[in-house]
Amino acid sequence: MIIESVTVDPARPVRPAAVSPLRQPGVVPDIFNATGWIGPVAFAMERLGSGISAAIRCPGSFPEVTVRLYSVDGQGRRGAVRRPLDCPRPAAVLTARALFALPHRWSETSLTAGEGTCSLATRARRPGRADAICVLTAHTGEHLEPPGPPADYLTDRRGLHTRVRGRTAGPPTDHPRRPLHEARLTGLSQGLTAAADVDVDGPPTSVLCSTGAPVRFGARTTVTGPGRGPGPGTAPTGPQ
Repeated sequence: MIIESVTVDPARPVRPAAVSPLRQPGVVPDIFNATGWIGPVAFAMERLGSGISAAIRCPGSFPEVTVRLYSVDGQGRRGAVRRPLDCPRPAAVLTARALFALPHRWSETSLTAGEGTCSLATRARRPGRADAICVLTAHTGEHLEPPGPPADYLTDRRGLHTRVRGRTAGPPTDHPRRPLHEARLTGLSQGLTAAADVDVDGPPTSVLCSTGAPVRFGARTTVTGPGRGPGPGTAPTGPQ
């Protein structure tokens, strides 16, 4: 189990055709309001427990940042495809890549939150792309209760989709509903989505912050069959 002590999620809609080539075989973009979605997601990891997190063997807390694509597999399980995932701990990067085929990348990354604000700064170390950077500041606002769409759609992901030994696989994840707050960007400069080979225009249309939640990873499963999206405007289902 891991604890995500803080999460920042600025997301924006994107044409499904723009992200479809980036998906793993067996999954397709998860469609909401007739669009796919993409965004850099930052989270702080702490109190590592058993399973994946224990194998990483990195004491203390540390941040991670990824460009998240929203995906669904042939069984209707909503998950996420992570483009390079920035992490400042070399041991965590090497272990995640070697044991779990996760696209971790060694980066200079910091994430702080407190007194109604949060800030993020990340930059990929060489040989990463020079434009793989993100500097973000945000003001956290009203608590969303209940979250409703699109917040549930963006945050209630129940697994990872990755490529392992030529097959699409990934561990399912289990977590309670995250406490979510609306957020307002006060500064954003980022090239992570472009470095992930996705062109997007304009600012994020949804910005969320969370104080985090415990997350458990299950046994890795293989994805079979073509993915099927839920259809335009369909809200996610499943455990909350």
